Amino acid sequence: MVNNQLRTETTPLLASNAPGSQHGAIESSTASVSSPSNSSSPSPSRNSHQYLLLLPLLLVHMTVSTMGLNPINQYVLLRVCGMMGVGSDYKTCAANAPVQRQTALWVQTMSLAVAIPSFFAAPLVGLLLDRLGRRRVLFMPLLAVLMPALAILASEYFHIQSALELLVLADLVKGMLGGNAVFVMAMYSMMADLTTGETRTRFFYLKEAFSLFGFSFGPFIGGLLYSNFGLSSVFCTIVTTELVVIFYVYNFIHETLPEANRKPLFDGTTSLNPLVHLSNSIQSLTSLFEKQTPTIFACVNAMGALTQSGYTFIFFFIPSKRFGWDSYESGRFLMVGSFCRFAYFAGIVPATIWWLHQGRDALGKINVELNLIRCGLLTYVVTLCAYGLASEGWQYYLIIPFYSFASSALPTLRSLLSKTISADSQGQLFASLEVLQSTASLLSHIIMPAIFRSTVSYAPEAMCYVVAGMWGVALLGTFLVNSSELLSLADLSIL
Repeated sequence: MVNNQLRTETTPLLASNAPGSQHGAIESSTASVSSPSNSSSPSPSRNSHQYLLLLPLLLVHMTVSTMGLNPINQYVLLRVCGMMGVGSDYKTCAANAPVQRQTALWVQTMSLAVAIPSFFAAPLVGLLLDRLGRRRVLFMPLLAVLMPALAILASEYFHIQSALELLVLADLVKGMLGGNAVFVMAMYSMMADLTTGETRTRFFYLKEAFSLFGFSFGPFIGGLLYSNFGLSSVFCTIVTTELVVIFYVYNFIHETLPEANRKPLFDGTTSLNPLVHLSNSIQSLTSLFEKQTPTIFACVNAMGALTQSGYTFIFFFIPSKRFGWDSYESGRFLMVGSFCRFAYFAGIVPATIWWLHQGRDALGKINVELNLIRCGLLTYVVTLCAYGLASEGWQYYLIIPFYSFASSALPTLRSLLSKTISADSQGQLFASLEVLQSTASLLSHIIMPAIFRSTVSYAPEAMCYVVAGMWGVALLGTFLVNSSELLSLADLSIL
């Protein structure tokens, strides 16, 4: 139900467990990375072959997992509309403020049903990735995608009256399986196993490109199927395709973490209680906040997660109420935005940074990246206000190319933040960030729907200004960053 864009942006590329990291932080980070130089690792040619087999999996799963986002929102809205006796016409239902308010409450409940158990499951899954292996854990998020789809199909086929309650239960199971976050963790871990320090960055950019393509087509295909063939066609497609994906993983994807590199599942010293690993991650936050600049960057990163749930309303419920957008129109809009972001990530932003770095010293290069972050955050503020002021749906399409540039702010910030931490503390850093992001994401699922419910009757566009204000606060925070402190903390050899 929640737009996945910000979650993708706020997921660290690599949580490496370097020697010297605190044990608790390492265990609770997203995944540890086996050494590419380990003698038990497969040969480079075999690694390349296995890596290429992961890319179709990534593309298809990301497409399938996002196909149902907007159709589920539309389904819930129509279901609530029928329960309230307003009617069955979509545009009439979407324009009705009480229907929107009650729908937002259901969407909030479903989001929390996924987010809360995922919050506690993620640290434990990070441990299981190192103990059980990557491939076994990979099946968890594949099964998780099936849960909401099967619930909706069962509700339609058996005419279940309490369909929304069943959907909440399905989301709860999905959350217990870790949700899509586990898929991201497993994929990054497997890709790190199969790459070396020299090739990892290039292959991770390739991973980001395939993820963006999946996110580009998923909402659009889901909306197109719903618009032309009905609700059942969307979720039958999701179930069928995801079963094919599971078959593909079972037959073609091999374990990337050698048995010799795994620790025993039960070694007498490590607890499998997720609360223990969550506590270890929380304790590691204290070292993150010892210096001002990393603290500011971490808080800006967390602000991105705090705004996360607001985008469901900005890009679906607000235009549905104001302009009559359905899941197809919203999916088409998100596809355009994804293509714009791909253009920025794959070419424009890296080329701009490279050009601006030319002839500058280390401090100058830091200032280039810092100013790029500020430009991105300022663009968030301006474009979100523009969404709030838009009076016609076509104006959203004029804004999205500029808004997409703002998405480059957080990846650049994470890159700069990682340079402020020594190599033997990267695992601790990303474990701490994950705790902050997960906590902020949970708060987002509570705060943002409440704001929408309280404003939808008289100013549904208020959400745009609220999120813009939050990014404005983050922008102001970046002016407290001391470039000289960044220079003293950074490893100059990688600038």
